[in-house]
Amino acid sequence: MVSRQYFQSVFGYHFWANSRILNKASLIQPEEFKEDLGVSHGSLHATLFHMLRAEEIWYQLIERGELKSAPLVPADVDSLTAIKAKWMEIEKKYLTFLDRAADDDFEATVQVKDQNDVVTPYQRWRMLQHVLYHGAQHRAEAALILTHLGHSTGDLDFIFY
Repeated sequence: MVSRQYFQSVFGYHFWANSRILNKASLIQPEEFKEDLGVSHGSLHATLFHMLRAEEIWYQLIERGELKSAPLVPADVDSLTAIKAKWMEIEKKYLTFLDRAADDDFEATVQVKDQNDVVTPYQRWRMLQHVLYHGAQHRAEAALILTHLGHSTGDLDFIFY
């Protein structure tokens, strides 16, 4: 049903679109970065933090089925520079995983253990797809914040990637 080539393509787009958001974010004032505008998680910082944290958590679950380290907290990535650096680490992990995965790995079921040790089975391709859809939702919200602050990202459509 799904293939490594498909996920390499859509995650390539995903990280390209994220980089467009991060590049435009570098144009806003520091006080604007944390200003609560009532969109998504409030501020651009909080929205980007939420996206980043979710991608980190889901990567660990996709790869191992459980968290190997404690999730990020806002103080871990208190600036745009820190967010960009952490995102590059996570992006590299996803791309490395996708480069080495076989098509069968996407159909495999991962036994995901939550913080209460409850185990839920998920097919890996569904988890990866969730990361993409979750990112698209919050990327759109971040783009809205940036547009409100006068720094539109322009077209983020997949066709332009």
